[in-house]
Amino acid sequence: MPWWPIDGVLGYASALSAHSLVFTMIVALITVVIVRRVLRLVGSGRRPRPVYRGEQNDKGQFRNGKFHGEGMYRFNDGKSFYRGSFAHSMFEGQGEEVYGDSGAVYVGQFKGSKRHGRGDMTYTSGASYSGKWANGLKHGNGTYWYAGNGGKFIGHFEDGARNGPGEYICKAFRVVGKWTNNELDADAIVYAKKGFSLDSLQEFVGPGKPLPSDIRHPSSK
Repeated sequence: MPWWPIDGVLGYASALSAHSLVFTMIVALITVVIVRRVLRLVGSGRRPRPVYRGEQNDKGQFRNGKFHGEGMYRFNDGKSFYRGSFAHSMFEGQGEEVYGDSGAVYVGQFKGSKRHGRGDMTYTSGASYSGKWANGLKHGNGTYWYAGNGGKFIGHFEDGARNGPGEYICKAFRVVGKWTNNELDADAIVYAKKGFSLDSLQEFVGPGKPLPSDIRHPSSK
């Protein structure tokens, strides 16, 4: 069995000790940096920006790991987003939602991540709606402005359709009556200038209604 010189063994041991010391110092330095960053985040009340359910990004206030308070929620299409109030990771209260594919914009109240309460919707076609909503649909009293002809409907909506009393107003005529599933009932009254044709109504109030006898001219109101 060969014998190693004692000075060689001591030199080898010293080299190993030096390398171990350097490695230990590097690990300690990295640990200190990580701990300082974590303490800085905790102390400032901020938290890293997460990815919610692997689909969308968000930024804002949290409570018990859920979105709660004011914040912004961006959908994975990169265009659509919600900005406003959250409660338990749901859109709740006042907010704004932009729909990327259609370009429509809603500003108003939300409940359970749906349009609910009072709000305004603007469509890229130029049409718009202002009034009550329930479960994401027009529901209650509101006003819908049509694109192109300058007309508007003022009245009652149910589940997104004109249902109940209302009136349609444009430059050429005014219709007062009751609607059922977006169609005007037969007993409606039309106020229009002489020479007005009921054909002009079909696009807006449904086929075959009202009757010619239901036309009233301004002089006969």
